[in-house]
Amino acid sequence: MYLRLPVGYTSDYLSEGLMRSLITASRIAVKNPQDYEARSNIMWTATWALNTLIGLGKHEDWMLEIGLPLTISEIGATPDMIPGITEGTICYPTGYLDLKPKDIIEILKESM
Repeated sequence: MYLRLPVGYTSDYLSEGLMRSLITASRIAVKNPQDYEARSNIMWTATWALNTLIGLGKHEDWMLEIGLPLTISEIGATPDMIPGITEGTICYPTGYLDLKPKDIIEILKESM
């Protein structure tokens, strides 16, 4: 999507900043996978990159171009894996919605 016509200078500059942040945080995280700040910056960068802001004024179709999986089954998950995935999921009660294990199970089932 970067530098795709029509030209959107502001969007391109935002993309550049996100890429710089990702490169910096990734280098730190590779050296120290336990570095919370680096890992959180990677996630924060991903959130901004995929929230449609940098695509404004541009034609984009991330799903068809970056080949991103649309379901968890596309990455190899099966229905019998859902209990294990749920048990390994940590939910902190600080977000918009306090998810319970039953909520996670439903989300995963809908993501199959």
